[in-house]
Amino acid sequence: MEYGDSICISGLHYGTMAFECIYRYCPPGFSMTNSLYERLGGEDGITQLVDDMIDAYLHDPIVKTRFENVDDLDHAKRMAVELFCAGSGGPQ
Repeated sequence: MEYGDSICISGLHYGTMAFECIYRYCPPGFSMTNSLYERLGGEDGITQLVDDMIDAYLHDPIVKTRFENVDDLDHAKRMAVELFCAGSGGPQ
């Protein structure tokens, strides 16, 4: 992981993302007995979540400065997806 990637990932507001996951990405009817990974739609759902959050951050004039010096934003996104997949009980 490069220095810019760690800034990018650490700049993600994990609490905000958790609430975003719960209220926006969990399909209706999902049981709380499913893992968070399953409720988020697996790797595809988490990838969409990360893409949406980074896009929102890039449009926020205050937060976007954290991403301006990231050389490889796609790599940082992949690292965030891997982190959230592992942290939510996924197979990765």
